[in-house]
Amino acid sequence: MTVVYVIERLGRYHRTAESRPRLPGIDRVRARVDLGPQRLEFPAQPVITGDNLVVSAAATVWCTVTDPVKATYEISNYGQAVEQLTVTVLRSLGGELSLRAVLDSRMDLNRRLAEELGRYVGRWGLRVERTEITQLRPQDR
Repeated sequence: MTVVYVIERLGRYHRTAESRPRLPGIDRVRARVDLGPQRLEFPAQPVITGDNLVVSAAATVWCTVTDPVKATYEISNYGQAVEQLTVTVLRSLGGELSLRAVLDSRMDLNRRLAEELGRYVGRWGLRVERTEITQLRPQDR
């Protein structure tokens, strides 16, 4: 596990380092960032399909921080942002398909989810390694 510290000097970004600040009082740690792969699991959310039926969908996203400075300053909580984006993308993808198509195309949905997430999270200093839709279950009305 590789951890780096985003260090500020007098309130402004100063450097990214593997050790803590050298000048306490002048330098401070703004964030401790894990550069290793991170597994983010998201609970089941209702997704309305194109034929107006509801499916319960849960997902897991594996991502890596590629730029600790962006992950610190571009977004306040990248884990929460990835969760919200994942739910939004799942709902968008589900709305394009019928219930049968959603249930039959999990692999395609995984691929499309990873592509869509990757399009946005790069701005936050992240890279999506993989996504997995862990649950697709029709809900009773």
